[in-house]
Amino acid sequence: MSGSKNFGVLEKNHLQTIVFYKHNYSDTYYKEDAPYDFHYLINSSSNYTGLNLSYGFTSKFTIETDWGYYLNKIQNYYFNNYRLVGHGLSDLSLLLKYNFFNSKDSVIGFTVTGGTKFPTGAYREYTKDKVKLPRDVQSGTGAYSVIAGLNVKMKAFKKITFIVN
Repeated sequence: MSGSKNFGVLEKNHLQTIVFYKHNYSDTYYKEDAPYDFHYLINSSSNYTGLNLSYGFTSKFTIETDWGYYLNKIQNYYFNNYRLVGHGLSDLSLLLKYNFFNSKDSVIGFTVTGGTKFPTGAYREYTKDKVKLPRDVQSGTGAYSVIAGLNVKMKAFKKITFIVN
């Protein structure tokens, strides 16, 4: 998750826009706490660009949306140097955040978050050879999700603030 989810609510009538790029690469996998060799997967990677929009309706209430596009999601296999590639829109999330407590001196604050992730991304993609792409290569999940959280913000010193989600 990205955006202001880690920061509580925005000030009244403030709009926050975050545009980001994320690259992932993995060639080491674990089963429990030990490295595990799949014997078939060489590596996986993805390139993702996203947009997060947040708006503070009041000083205690913020609405936020988050979505993006997978430029690619790739899995490389040992078998005949086979490669599976997916791409497309990701799922969209919509969050409501409410700050239900802020101390008068702003030393501590609590914000509750609730929302839904909508299945807007593709989850039934196939290769040119009519092979269904595995879930890890699809750009979407095909499922609705519930998002819930609690943000605790503590100001320990004048210039240091701790945020716990």
